Amino acid sequence: MENKTGKCFKHLKSGGLYKILAMNAHLEKEGLNGDLYVIYSNVDDGLIWVREQKQFFDGRFEEQPDS
Repeated sequence: MENKTGKCFKHLKSGGLYKILAMNAHLEKEGLNGDLYVIYSNVDDGLIWVREQKQFFDGRFEEQPDS
């Protein structure tokens, strides 16, 4: 998957704007099956979020042009 670090995405349900801080992140926890995660922040309030990469790119978010 192409690295989208630094790109902005709009959450289609809430309309919030988020910037990807890191991709292909791993969580260190017993029982995980090697899932990859996206770390991203809300552009407005700076809150940082973590979501499974497959969920982030399943159509919930739309990449913003020129971000």
